[in-house]
Amino acid sequence: MPKMVEIELRLSQDLRTINADPAQIEQMLMNLAVNAEDAMAEGGKLIIETDNATLDEDFCSRHVDAKVGDYGVISLTDTGPGLDDETLERIFEPFFSSKPFGDRPGLGLSMVYGIVKNHEGYIVCDSELGAGTTFKIYLPATVQERSVTEVSDVQVPVRGGVETILLVDDEPYLRDLGKQMLESYGYTVFIATDGESALEICRDSAKQIDLVILDLIMPGMGGGRCLQELVKENSPVKVVIASGFSPYDHTREALAGGAKSFIKKPYDMQQMLNVVRETLDED
Repeated sequence: MPKMVEIELRLSQDLRTINADPAQIEQMLMNLAVNAEDAMAEGGKLIIETDNATLDEDFCSRHVDAKVGDYGVISLTDTGPGLDDETLERIFEPFFSSKPFGDRPGLGLSMVYGIVKNHEGYIVCDSELGAGTTFKIYLPATVQERSVTEVSDVQVPVRGGVETILLVDDEPYLRDLGKQMLESYGYTVFIATDGESALEICRDSAKQIDLVILDLIMPGMGGGRCLQELVKENSPVKVVIASGFSPYDHTREALAGGAKSFIKKPYDMQQMLNVVRETLDED
């Protein structure tokens, strides 16, 4: 977040437990925060809240897709200019953007919606012109509570770096998200939308690319063909394949063809950063 955006946390200390994928929740929050940042180009405040809620029959009768029950709630509120009614009606549609053509597209609200639905949750957006925007996410509470001390997963510390990385992906949302992740940890990042552009950048000695994160499935020259060309040219750059498929399935051929490692899509920040660091540190 730029310094002119103030972040205020209002976190409840007595929250219900939910079953959720931490990486997807992190991605959801990042998407919403980036949209809030875009809405407050001149500065403002982003308020992040957590709380409990119980949705009753009256609420659910007035909100399509909401289900009666207990929920944990995450809310993000920005002090931007707000949204009109027409935009509110379409805000979760894939590829919809309220920004002028040529500007950075709306980041991942349809993906946010998908993540919430995958968790059997409910999301609502409240906004008014001149009065900011609030996204409220309801995630079903589990029946059995679990204390934090019972969580056994150990997070591996994430290390950044100063190297230069080329991120190749034809999806604007994922390019922006990956670029932000990497730059926030010190890397210099170039982006390309296809294999042809990636090769041109790698051939430009002034760019001095240390690592390429290469999407496997793209229109035009795909990642597999781009990897073959880099290997054929004896390029010293290290390549990591990015794919939504299993590394033991569709990406096996690419890994055997010279790729150093694999990053899953959609990007999990910790996994992505750890793979990047490990690959760059290899001899």
